Amino acid sequence: MNADHAEALRLYCRAYAGVEASVAAMVGVDRHGMNLRAQTVAGEQDVRIDFPRPVETTDAVRKVLIEMLAHARTGR
Repeated sequence: MNADHAEALRLYCRAYAGVEASVAAMVGVDRHGMNLRAQTVAGEQDVRIDFPRPVETTDAVRKVLIEMLAHARTGR
């Protein structure tokens, strides 16, 4: 996720946490959301982003992340 989706991780930070990150990395995920570590102008910051619904499988995580990314890009 981190190597292939760096832009998406920065967009999640901006859209769902109001954090402008120059670099962001996923450091954890559970059924309720994900933990990111963001590099900002103020330094490193831990960011928690909740999923819109609980997920039970890795496929469900992937699906919700895609939905959230589409929302982050369009604002809808």
